[in-house]
Order: sequence, then structure tokens, then C-alpha cells
Amino acid sequence: MNGLIYFNSSKYSDLKIRCEGQEFNAHKIVLCGQSKYFSAMCDGDWKEGVDGVIELKEDDASVVKAMLHFLYRFDYDGSGNDQGRVSPMFFNSRVYSIADKYDVPALRLLAKEKFEEAVGTCWNMDDFVHVIPEVYDSTPPTDRGLRDIVVKVTHEHIKTLLEKKEFQYAIEETVGFAADIIRLMAGGGNLVRRKYECPNCNNF
Repeated sequence: MNGLIYFNSSKYSDLKIRCEGQEFNAHKIVLCGQSKYFSAMCDGDWKEGVDGVIELKEDDASVVKAMLHFLYRFDYDGSGNDQGRVSPMFFNSRVYSIADKYDVPALRLLAKEKFEEAVGTCWNMDDFVHVIPEVYDSTPPTDRGLRDIVVKVTHEHIKTLLEKKEFQYAIEETVGFAADIIRLMAGGGNLVRRKYECPNCNNF
């Protein structure tokens, strides 16, 4: 069955998603089956579950639409076209964030893949230096998903990037970014953080 025919369709719809003045018809069985967040909201005594209307006031409508599209078709347009001229790097980083926020693991993985592809292609564009702080501001230090991609690409093209003043500013102002680059350079390309082992007693 082609799930996309039910995307934003009123047929059998038992839920509405509202965001930035837009309203999307949805189906609880689709959302709740893939998101623990929406499942808890619909199964509990939350007002949204009773009324059948979920307000996502803090989110971007285009990113919400991408999430919903994925829930019905297991894919989404990562080009950022729905946001006009927004960079695919920015768009996919925001989809990654919303997937984490609403606990949609499969979408999180796909957004990471699309982000890596976009960064690998567009690293020399002006937007890349602005994506760096966005990634670091939107993810905790324990979430290495997008951070490791940004650091790896930076390491591969460090000489070219250092010629850009904006990149130098990103290094200075983005907390944790410079340390990650140094760690990668010192580790010979390995971002895994190893525990210290004493050479004398073999204790960590």
C-alpha cells in the first residue's frame, strides 16, 4: 500500500497537526507507531490526545512537513526547497533535530545520511561555516551524529577553510568545535574518545 496517498489526507484522519498557521491531517496509527513522543501524547490524558489536535508551536512548518512525509513514505525531500533557498545542510540538520525531539529514530538516521551527503558536496559554500554553530548549538556533546560529520569534513579541507574569516570565527566562537578538530588530528582520523591507560599498571 502506498502510504503517501494518506499523507495530509482527511480520509480516515483522526489527528490534526498545526504549525505556523498550517494544518496537516494525520493518522494516530501512523504517528504513534513510529514516535514514542506522539504515542505518549495520544495514549495519555493529554489535552492533545483528547481533542485530536497537536500544536507544534516551536517548530518550523517545512521541517514538520518533512517529518510527516517521512512517517508516511519513509523518505523526505532533503533539498530544502520547501524553505525557499535554504541550504540542504541547514534543512537536514533541522530535520535531524526534530527527529530527535519527537523520538523518530529512523528519521534521525536518514537525516544524518542526507546531511552527510549535503556537507560532503557543499562544504566549500559560504553556508557551511554557519552550519557548524547550528549543529553544535542544537545537539548535546554526547550526540556525535552531526558533529563528527562536520569535524571530519573540516579536517579533510582545513587548509582551504582556514582562508575564510568566517570559518576562523566559527572555530573561535563554537564551543567544543576546536577541541574536536584537535582530537581528530591527534588521533590520526579517529574521533573515538579513549580512556587513559597507565603504561605501568594497565589501569584506566
